[in-house]
Amino acid sequence: MTPSVPDEQLLSPFPWRASRRLLERLLLVGLLVGLLALKFKYFAGEPEFDPDGSYYYDIAAHVRDGDGLVTDVSLFNAGFTHFPHASAIYPLWPLVLGLVGRVVPLDLAAVWLPTLFYFAAIVLAYRLARRVAPDPLFPETWPVVHAGHLAAAVLALTTPMFFMTSRPFTEGMG
Repeated sequence: MTPSVPDEQLLSPFPWRASRRLLERLLLVGLLVGLLALKFKYFAGEPEFDPDGSYYYDIAAHVRDGDGLVTDVSLFNAGFTHFPHASAIYPLWPLVLGLVGRVVPLDLAAVWLPTLFYFAAIVLAYRLARRVAPDPLFPETWPVVHAGHLAAAVLALTTPMFFMTSRPFTEGMG
């Protein structure tokens, strides 16, 4: 289906005629920059990690130090007789976080690696929705807004997605 507004009639913020694809991508970049500003604002007052985040962090610290998937934490009063003890959680997230923690400080990786996964998920949602529904949502008024922008905004502003990818949780890898 051809768009109802030709590219020549699109309003452009530039002195030249920008293509529809460029305007669509600029809108996505604007959304991502706004979300990054929200993440910075949220990180500014971020409290310490809760028990689950601390558990992942501790296992990742042992992975970083070469100890393997062990922990010094006993959640839910498990009554371990010695520390560190083997961990019973699935290993992908602590392994990834611990290996990245060998390159960058673990405190930095524990916050920004889930954030990187957050933005990757937003871009993937944009690409998927753009491919499934390529036509503009509002062809007469906003011809550069399509389902990709809507999917990216909905996923990005979902409260669990935003907050759980601001701490060292596994949700960002999902």
